[in-house]
Amino acid sequence: MFFYIRVLEYGSNNYYQKKYPSSNYRPEEAIEYYIEKIENYNFNPLYYFDFGSYFDDESQVSIKLRKARYVNLITKLKQEIRKIKVEWSKHYHLKNKSLGEVIYGTGRNAAAHGGGGYRNTARYDYSLNYQHINNVNIFLELIARYIIETMNPTLKNRVERRIKQYEMHSQYKVMLERERGETVQNGI
Repeated sequence: MFFYIRVLEYGSNNYYQKKYPSSNYRPEEAIEYYIEKIENYNFNPLYYFDFGSYFDDESQVSIKLRKARYVNLITKLKQEIRKIKVEWSKHYHLKNKSLGEVIYGTGRNAAAHGGGGYRNTARYDYSLNYQHINNVNIFLELIARYIIETMNPTLKNRVERRIKQYEMHSQYKVMLERERGETVQNGI
């Protein structure tokens, strides 16, 4: 989280404040600006392989939930921020704060410094704080990726966007072919 905050500060100093100069700059405003941008931005994809199953330690059995496939992590993160916004809009304390205040208050003050006057400092109990820190981290990851990608426009030329290329040249090719019912040749 700390490094995401540093990327945010870099983007704020080298882009946001230059585009929107203000004598009373607040980081929360830059966060709000970047949140608006990430919602519609077409990010470079970041794929992971979802096996579609998990191993149940108790029964020592692999449980199949769905077909194996590649999933774009960025798409999943964008879906997650929509859910988080709804949750925060109903939360007794967070609903009265802007997204910028919540993210800055948690991401910089509470998590990075353990306090800073923010009401809920970083206690490591999952139900109260760890989940919240994780949710803030999702926003910060997308903001950091947006800043990096927009400040390095040639990056898009170096990233393979076609999922077919991943499917053709991966170690999971056999598994994908079996899932689709395709013929596997030579055990490759």
